[in-house]
Amino acid sequence: AIKVAQGGYDTHAGQTNRHQQLLGQLNAGIVAFKQSMQELKMWDKVLVMTYTAAGVEIGLPENQAATKREYDARLQEILRAERAHLVEL
Repeated sequence: AIKVAQGGYDTHAGQTNRHQQLLGQLNAGIVAFKQSMQELKMWDKVLVMTYTAAGVEIGLPENQAATKREYDARLQEILRAERAHLVEL
């Protein structure tokens, strides 16, 4: 397990622009990590999760929302496989 933290979200003035910038950085980091894991043929063994300290729902630009949907779909795939495995036990 690896935990990576990204600060700077607790803003008030200029929040929208700052959050877009931070989410863009987060998205770029996740995409780079995914590419590295794919090159190592390990992506099928990886689960990526993101969360906020306050559990706040945020509006994402479309390119970042597409990345989130991909990870959400991957999580569902993993959970289905785990449920199937548990039924076999």
